[in-house]
Amino acid sequence: MRSAEERIGPVTVLRLEHPIDRDHSPDLEEWAEERLETGERFLVVHCGKVLCFDSVGLETLLALTRSAASRGARFALAHLNADCSTTLRVTRLESAIEHHLTVEDAVRSMRRRGA
Repeated sequence: MRSAEERIGPVTVLRLEHPIDRDHSPDLEEWAEERLETGERFLVVHCGKVLCFDSVGLETLLALTRSAASRGARFALAHLNADCSTTLRVTRLESAIEHHLTVEDAVRSMRRRGA
């Protein structure tokens, strides 16, 4: 189940409507890999409606971060709720997976560092 996709300048944003878990991670991975293969350099996932990550979701986020980096691109999350932020912190992935308070912050960061 995919949600709305939009462009903000050079950044492609996907607004998710579901958890990043074993059931939905394949769709997220397919979306991001399709965009990276077509040359997109900046991908942001809006997590405003994402209630949680499970271990498969975290593995997917790490894989997408690495895949983007290997292509000279960036992958980031925005609008994490408290539970998702806590999950990143307690799993010590807070510094491994780029994340921002808002999509606007992510877009500004990507424009500053590489657009």
